[in-house]
Amino acid sequence: MTKQLKHDSLAKTIMSDPVAAQEFLEYYLPTDFKSLIDLSQIKVEQESYIEESLKKKYSDIVYRVATKKHGNAFIYSHLQ
Repeated sequence: MTKQLKHDSLAKTIMSDPVAAQEFLEYYLPTDFKSLIDLSQIKVEQESYIEESLKKKYSDIVYRVATKKHGNAFIYSHLQ
C-alpha cells in the first residue's frame, strides 16, 4: 500500500467515527448551516458516490444529521 493510500484510509477511518466527524463539522461548517442542524445526532451512512475505478485515489463519506425542524440533512465529504 502506498503512503498516500495509507493516509487516505486513515482519514476515512477517523472521519467515519461519529465523535471525530462531529468535531470536524462543528469547526468547518458555516455557522448559518450549523444553526439548522443537530450535530449531536450524526450518523455515518454507507453510501458512496465514488466510481469503483477511482476508489484508490478518492474516498467519500456521507453523514446524516437531524435538522432542528425534525427532518434529516445529508452532508457529503469528499476526501482526496
